[in-house]
This record gives sequence, C-alpha cells and structure tokens, in this order.
Amino acid sequence: MAGSFPRDLIELMSSTTTKTSPLWVAVPLIVAGLLYWFNCAATVRIETVSAMFSDRLVDPTKIEGAEVEIETRRAQIVPGHNLESMELILQAEQIRSDGTWRLTQVEYDNAPNGRGVETPSAARWWLTLLSQFEDSDQPVSRQVAGASLKADPILLFGLLLLFTGVVVGQWGWFPAAAGGLVLGLYYPIVGSFHPGALTAVGMATVGCGIMWLSFLIGLKHQLESKSGRSWWIVSAIIGALTLWVSPNRTFLLLMALVLAGGLVAWRHRQEPKEARFPWWSWGIAGGLTALALWGMDFATREAAWTNGRLHQLHPLHALSWLGMAGIAASLQGWHQQKSDWVKLALSAIATLALIGTMIATDDRGFLVAGLGADLLTHLPNMVSSSSFANWVNEHSSKAAAAGTLLPLGLVAYAIWTAIQATTSTAQRSLLLATTLPLVVAITVGFANLSWWGTVGAGLALLAVLLSSAQTTLNLRMAFAATITVVVGFAWLELGPLANQADEPELSPSDIRSLAERDLAHWFSLRGDEFRSVVLAPPDVTPALYYYGGVKGLGSPFPENGDGFIAAVRIASASSPDESLALATQRELSHIVMPSWDGFLDEYARLGAAQPEHSMMAMLHNWQAPRWMRAVNHTLPDNDAFTGMGTTIFAVSETQDNASALSRLGEYFAETKRPQFAAAIAVTLQKSFPSDLSGLVAQAHIAVSQGNLSVFNEALRSIRQNVEDERDGDLEFDRRVSLANILMLGQEAELSRNQVLYCMDEIDAYLLKTVSTANLYRFILLADSFNEPFPEAELDAFARALLPAELLQTE
Repeated sequence: MAGSFPRDLIELMSSTTTKTSPLWVAVPLIVAGLLYWFNCAATVRIETVSAMFSDRLVDPTKIEGAEVEIETRRAQIVPGHNLESMELILQAEQIRSDGTWRLTQVEYDNAPNGRGVETPSAARWWLTLLSQFEDSDQPVSRQVAGASLKADPILLFGLLLLFTGVVVGQWGWFPAAAGGLVLGLYYPIVGSFHPGALTAVGMATVGCGIMWLSFLIGLKHQLESKSGRSWWIVSAIIGALTLWVSPNRTFLLLMALVLAGGLVAWRHRQEPKEARFPWWSWGIAGGLTALALWGMDFATREAAWTNGRLHQLHPLHALSWLGMAGIAASLQGWHQQKSDWVKLALSAIATLALIGTMIATDDRGFLVAGLGADLLTHLPNMVSSSSFANWVNEHSSKAAAAGTLLPLGLVAYAIWTAIQATTSTAQRSLLLATTLPLVVAITVGFANLSWWGTVGAGLALLAVLLSSAQTTLNLRMAFAATITVVVGFAWLELGPLANQADEPELSPSDIRSLAERDLAHWFSLRGDEFRSVVLAPPDVTPALYYYGGVKGLGSPFPENGDGFIAAVRIASASSPDESLALATQRELSHIVMPSWDGFLDEYARLGAAQPEHSMMAMLHNWQAPRWMRAVNHTLPDNDAFTGMGTTIFAVSETQDNASALSRLGEYFAETKRPQFAAAIAVTLQKSFPSDLSGLVAQAHIAVSQGNLSVFNEALRSIRQNVEDERDGDLEFDRRVSLANILMLGQEAELSRNQVLYCMDEIDAYLLKTVSTANLYRFILLADSFNEPFPEAELDAFARALLPAELLQTE
C-alpha cells in the first residue's frame, strides 16, 4: 500500500510530531461533504412528502364567509412526528408576529384559557433568529418553516468546524480527523440534527460537546504545568448555557465531570498551590452565568418559584454547581485542618441543596426524562421506544443498531490503554476524565434514548485522545479505518434513506403526519365563534394546532397540567349533563377518536371509577348525548391509509330524539355501517313513524342498502308531509337532506323549492352542520337548478368544505 504513495507524502503523513500531517484535514472535509449531501437529501424528502395529498389542503389561509378568523395553516411535514419541533415552530412564529422575545403565554393549548410557557427560550430564539434571514416576501409561517430545515444542520456543521479547529490546535491534525469521523458519522448524532425537526436535544448535544472538550483542554494544560484557567472558564460558561437549554442532561454530565476531575485532582493533591486545578474559577463562572441566564429567561415568569419546576434551570442549580466545585477544590488542597473541614461541609451543603429540595418537594428535577426521551434520532423512520433494548428489537434496520453500539468499543480500548505501563500519567488522567462521564452517559442512554447524541460527543473526544497514541502511518490508517467501519455500519440505512428522497417510502410517522395534517385542515373550517376547541389524544393535539391552527385541550407538554385535567374530566364524565357543562366551559367543538391513537380511553380510565360508564364508553357504543352528533371525515383514498380512520363527534345544540337518530342513521349509511344503519331505520319506523326527519333518514338508509320498496314507501310519506307543508320546522341540515332525497325520488319541483328555502337561510355556520355527502349533492342540485348561493363567498366556502376529489368530479 505504501508503494502507491509518493515518498514525501508518506513521510509527511507518518510524521510523529504532535501536530501530525495537515493532509488529514481531508477527512473532516469529506465528512462535512457527506453530511451536506445527506441533509440536502433529507430536505428534498421533507418537501416531497409534504407535497403529497396537498390538493386536499385548505387554501387560501383565510376563507371569507367562515365567520371566525382561521389561524395560519401549515403544510410542511415535521419528520418523525416530532411534537417538540411543532411547538418550537409555532412559538417562533408567535415571537415574529408579536415582536416579544420573552414568550410567557400561548393560546393554542389548554384552550380557551391558554397556558404558560416554562421551557427555555434558547431553541425558539435560535429558530426565530434564523427565520429573519429567509425570503422576507414570504409569510412569517413560511419563513419559520424554511428556517426549521436549516436550524439543526447549521448547529451540527458549527460543532464539527469548531471541534476540528480546536482539536487541531491542541492535539494535531490526525486526532482532529479521528474525532471528526465519529462526530460527523455517528448514527445518533446525524439523526439528532435532522432538517425540519429542531429540538433542544441538538443544542444540548452541541453544548455538552463543547463544554466537555473545553474541560479536557483545561485539564490537559494543568497537567502539562500550563495555565488552563481560561479553558476552565470557557467550559463553565458553555456548561451554564447548556444547563439553561437542558438541565436534565447537563447537570448529570457536570456531576460526572466533577467526579472524574476530582479523582484526577486527588492524584495531584501534593502539587504546589499554584499548580492546582482552578475549581473555584470554574464553579463561580458557571454558577454566575447560570444565575444570570435564569434571571434573564425565568425570573419574571409566574411559575419561576413554584414547586415542580426543578427540571428547568433554577438558582439551586447554580448553588449546587458552586458547591461541587468547592468540594473538588477542598479535596485537592486537603491538609486535614479545621478550615478544610469547614470548607468541605459548606460545599457539601450547597451541593445537596438541589437534591435535598427535590426530595423534600417530591420533584424529580434533573432526573426527569423529558419530552423526546423515547427517540434515539429524529429521522422519519425512527420508532418510539421506552429503552435502548426495545429500540434494537423494534427498529427494522440492525445496521443502525450496529453503527450505534460498535463504536462503544472505544471505551474498552481506552481502559486497555489506561492500564498500560507506557501510558503517561497525563494521558491516563485525560482518559479517566473522558471515559467516566461517557460511561455515565451510556448508562443513562440505555433508558433515555435522547442521550445518545451526547454519547457520540464523548466518543469523539475519546477518539481524539486515543488517536494521539498512534505514532506511525500504518497505525493511524488502521485506527481511522476501524472508526470508519464501525460508525459506517449505520450508513447502510442512512445512505438508502437519502437516495430515495425523490420517491420516498412512507414511514409510519409520515403516514400519521399526513393523516393528522388532513384532519387538521378539515377541522380548521369547522369551528365557530363560540366553539372552536378540539378534544383529541395528547399526541394528536399538537399536530392539529400545528397543521390547522386548531386549538386543543390536552397535550403532552408539562406546562399543560390544567388542560390535561380538563380532558380527563370530560372524557371520564359519567352523565351527559356533567360532560355538557365541562364542554361548554371549555368551548369544545369536537371530540376526535383516531384509530391510530386510543389515549382518550386512557383519559377515561384516569378519571372514572367505572370507565365503562364514562363519556368515552358512551361514544364507543354510539350512545352520544343529544348535544353531540357524529360527523364524517375521510382520509385520502390511498393504500397508505388502509385501516386508518377517525370517529368524530361535533358539539351542537341539543337535538330531539328523532333528529338525533336521523342524523346518526344517515352517518352510518354514509360511513358504510349497514347493520347499524338498518337498526336505526327500524327504530325510527317503530318510534317515530310520521316524523319527517326520520322518514328522510329512512329513505337515505334504503338508498344505501339498495332497498327500492322501502325507499318508495318512505318517499310517499315524505311527499305527503311536504305537500301538507309540515316541513316548516326542519333544521337546515335536515332540509338539505330532504332536498337531496326528493331529487333522488325524481320530485324535481319539490326539491327545487327546498333548495330555495335553504338559500334563504344559508350562512357559513349552517353549511358546517351539513354532512359531506349531503353538501356535495346539494351543490350539484343548486348548480343543476341554476340557483346560485346568495353570496359568492358562501359558494366558495361550501366548496372548500368538500374534499378535493369530490370537487374534481363535479
């Protein structure tokens, strides 16, 4: 192999100097190029998936005649059905629209009351800032959507560039190349910085990586008898910023770094005072920065001092950080004097202040897993799993698992290197300060999948340290090749995923997102001035207000405890009167039960002593109270949605029994539930034989069953009622249904009269009460009779309520 290279090139690359050969810079450049290709392909994939079934989406963003202002709708699919990304995009839009950077309240959740915002501002500020560089001629929503495609990739490229540059200056070119291979190719890192799926995880990974790297450099300088104070301070400031973004990740890593650094310091406790590690500088810089960030972002919020929020940045984090630094400093300068014991005791009290408060207030604090803990990456084919073992079993590609696990061999190699007699004390100390926190991160990562990006950062640092021991060209080539192979396994999945960007195979999360986007746009036209809130499963609610601007009640966000409780109370209510009072209080317009998420039943189990008597049980048994009516929404006619569907109940004025049964019977006929429809027809015939609304429903059911004799019998009674002018008290949607039945019975003149009556009272609200099938037939009737809508806006609104495929068949 060596013979194929020019001799001077071999000599240059095999240099045994600290800096090694600059030709190794080609490795991170190639990695950066590969990442650029992958992210461009991922962006194309998002655009391709988002364009699917787009003809069914509502356009323009506001339709005149809807009576209520309709919020902005969105079409861009969020990869992996990432709920945190959806909320960040909405919040960035709100910042741009309101001009207020300190967001404290949102209205789309816990409606109509809204809820407070307790999450750190960093991620939404980053997205808001980037959005201002998008095309200013585009609406704000599109600017933010465009920025979301770039936000995480920019962070990853920034981390790779900074990491490579700093490592080159401290360890040389080859260590930078080795670390860059891991940092740029490791599966959890690549997947955690996916376009269109910005979360706090990416920012936390960047912060943890830089904090860790700076800490190691400061430690390296101290071990080399140089002043590393400035690097320690940099590490502390970056650590505080990362603590602001993600306390549950950063504080554990800080504890591990203090433990590892403390062990190293203990080994060097006999060093002169001027050579001791600058723990106090580190602790003061980190604590003060954390306190300043808390004051800037949280101090004025209503919930800043309430119990149950130690999972976010808090002054106790700063105090505990200072305490940990004090313990490490005390142990390094330990002389068993009284003053040493006092310093150690005071530092221990400060350190335990956070943990003690967590125990006293039953607050899990930095031990809270957080939203997204069940996701290893944000790739579109990612599956949600409760643990790493479950993810390995459930994920279809074992290449991804191999590419995640095999690089952990660096830990074993690091331990083997550390116990070798030839390894210097300084190198052994640096390996300890990297390996111990990395083992902590890996351990947590087996239960909390979002930690694997931080694991990748630690592996990159370990690769840097281990590569510095490779002193010949052959050793360096072998080391680089080994890293490339072990991290490259995952690219057996990532490569095909990128190659199919133009014609992607839809993942389960893609299909779910497309279904919920379709549903959200459908809902966006069906609220009204007094009722516009949808009760849906908590993981569906954010998608409804992201895609359709539809306000929700219960969601998975920790700040929405009130909305979650309200959802539980409505779903578990045991009487129609109780549920009506709760629904009215919350301005509820619909309850939706998607086939792909059954959490509404969990709401009922949480709140009802007897779930079988709850509101949800009644809805499942088609025993809805008379102030609710079943409405039909159909997903696109495509094999991707096979087996998927929604059951939706709309809140309405209280109906009489005959009208309620009539509407339910027609719903069963339209949704192809013939047995249920037939049972309703029998009940109407026995209990309400002369009711006009019931007769119309019987005729519709007969049509759906192809029963001509029953249809003709019902039609005769309907004709008699109309001729006797007994149709005066029919509600609008029932009159539309009557007009359609009369036309099916070839009673054109009578049907025309009903159409005219409808046109006299028609408005946007009444149009929303008509089923899709009846509205479609009514529009055809009006066109055939040449009877226009009284206003062009109402005509446009009526057609907007129909699926695109029906409009194409007019």
